[in-house]
Amino acid sequence: MWRAFTAELRKTLPTKWEALFIAFVAAYNVYFSLNPWRSLVFWLAVPLAFSLIVLLIVVLPERADKTKLAWLTGLMLLVALAWTIWHNRGVTVVGWRTFRLTLPLVVSTTAAAIFSYLFLYTYTQHAFWAELWSLLGILLTQSRGPILGLAMAVLYGGVSPLWFVLLIGFLIYAVPYTMREFVGPYAFYTQRFHIWKAAWDMFVMRPLSGVGLGAFPQALAIYSHPVLYEFFPFNHAHNILLHLLAETGLGGVLVYAILLKNLIKAFPPSSTAKGRFLRLSLVAYLGRNIFDVTP
Repeated sequence: MWRAFTAELRKTLPTKWEALFIAFVAAYNVYFSLNPWRSLVFWLAVPLAFSLIVLLIVVLPERADKTKLAWLTGLMLLVALAWTIWHNRGVTVVGWRTFRLTLPLVVSTTAAAIFSYLFLYTYTQHAFWAELWSLLGILLTQSRGPILGLAMAVLYGGVSPLWFVLLIGFLIYAVPYTMREFVGPYAFYTQRFHIWKAAWDMFVMRPLSGVGLGAFPQALAIYSHPVLYEFFPFNHAHNILLHLLAETGLGGVLVYAILLKNLIKAFPPSSTAKGRFLRLSLVAYLGRNIFDVTP
């Protein structure tokens, strides 16, 4: 396993010129950061995170026991349901997002992301019950980012009629609520527009350096509308592109693209179940990050 990991890591490492560019962007971003020490720690963690992802790609099994996979996802769903009922002191199913499934120690969007990747993994394994439990878990989180990413991935990879009907049903349920944030007289005062405008202003004021990796919450207090900030003191931009532009400027976006390009080199052929899963996951990840941020 170690030999396979080192071989894949060598294959995915940036070229000499890419490494020099990444080092320059990191140094520039840290120097002009609103929080230099935090930015430095984040940039030092980038190669570690890159290596960890390569390791996960290497150790991910090509095939899984379908029965065990179904039991695992079903058990996760039961644990999450029990935790949610205990945490909320009961269950209410009235209206939108009043029953948000959570997992211990993580928020519902993270739980939805976990179930999204479980669904896509089992989708490549043709494990029906594991797919069903995963999809049910995503629906119960009522988190729009992961369900959007999942829908994009499944449509990209070819969707069966059953999953297509279920996904369309959820989108019909979720779209009216989502549209309230983008249409109407108060749309520009909702949390999405508020946070996106602040992120864009950070980029416009610092297009080359950004405010610094990890400095978004600190910068939001400066660039946000003071009244809206009181209600929406978010720690990220709810959009990966805007977040990167705000924190790292144009150079950071290019670094991100370089790292993604090199990571794809570790993907097995798309004809394999593992390779197909990784490509579907990348589509789901990018789709989810239209409304969320998981750099």
